[in-house]
Amino acid sequence: MSTPPSTGSPRRACLVVGVPPRPRDELIRTAAEVAQQYGALALFATVDPSRYAVNGADGSTWSAPIDPDSDEPAEPTFDPEVRRRIEGLMGGLDVEWSTRCLVGDTATALAAFAAEQEAAMIVVGTREPGVSSGFREFLGGSVAVHLAHRQDRPVLVVPLHPVATDARLPWEAS
Repeated sequence: MSTPPSTGSPRRACLVVGVPPRPRDELIRTAAEVAQQYGALALFATVDPSRYAVNGADGSTWSAPIDPDSDEPAEPTFDPEVRRRIEGLMGGLDVEWSTRCLVGDTATALAAFAAEQEAAMIVVGTREPGVSSGFREFLGGSVAVHLAHRQDRPVLVVPLHPVATDARLPWEAS
């Protein structure tokens, strides 16, 4: 089988990594290992669900708070502490990486960013155990499930809190 002639330099593979507000090291390490194994760029992305994207008539894009009385800064920024944690965990690995802050629904924003970047896959972690995360998942559903069903890229779900075979699953009420 022959390959068509190249029309330019190939685009470097990349992974989009969904980073929650308090990411677990396992998520960052796993994404870094996968990126290193495949020689891919790791794009760590947080999503601010309290803001939405606004597209201007001139093609520009910015974000606005859902709450019009919000005193949040004009544009969201990637949490510097989370960035330092990522930097510490990426140290010593031969992986190029960057961070990005997105806005809107988490699954939708990650899927759109992955499409824009032509990402090879999206990496997310399993949900945090606890009542508040269960309530958030009840309201919005699992980010991993939404991604697996509503976009066309592979989704790598990193188990952050594996439970024993005979233990209750996180979504099973006690």
